[in-house]
Amino acid sequence: LYSPPAVIITLTHFLFPFSVLPIVASMRGIRDIEIEAAADLGASPWRITIDQIVPRCRTGILAGFVIPFLIACGDWVTPVLVGGRMTLLGNLISSQFGDFTNWPLGAAMSFTLLAAAGCVIALFALLLRAFSPR
Repeated sequence: LYSPPAVIITLTHFLFPFSVLPIVASMRGIRDIEIEAAADLGASPWRITIDQIVPRCRTGILAGFVIPFLIACGDWVTPVLVGGRMTLLGNLISSQFGDFTNWPLGAAMSFTLLAAAGCVIALFALLLRAFSPR
């Protein structure tokens, strides 16, 4: 307890279902016969994953990344309860609003975090677009 690895383990344990459940929900639409047909046509397991599974689960993968990422970006309770002295961006923003009553700096930090998170999400969406169906 009260260490950075404890914060990482706690956030991973807390956010893992938010990551896995959208992916599993999007994979339910893939029938086994489609995977078997690709294998019968000579596709390797890697090629089946790249050409069949990832493009059809793209929205689930994106949701499985975005939801935990945004929660982890703004989380300030977990480092306070588990991390001791560890400071994340959510802690810095909340201290600007609560302890220092410096609302303009807190708002600027919030919008900067929002813009950075938006850029990361846009880059991840572009990366997933590379797996578009042919």
